Amino acid sequence: MDSEIHWKTCAKQGCLCDPRINSKYCSDYCEQNKDKAEETCGCGHIGCGAIGILKPGPLTPQTA
Repeated sequence: MDSEIHWKTCAKQGCLCDPRINSKYCSDYCEQNKDKAEETCGCGHIGCGAIGILKPGPLTPQTA
């Protein structure tokens, strides 16, 4: 039996990356910020940082 655990994508909400072997997360950043909801993931991997994953809508600044 293979002892390695493989997850489909990083467990941090909003991250699109593949996780590290034997981890649910792709990076230390995602693991340390696992409970922080973000529109743009800050893990720094190429192809991640998908804007609007959590809140669809226009990408323009909102004024109060």
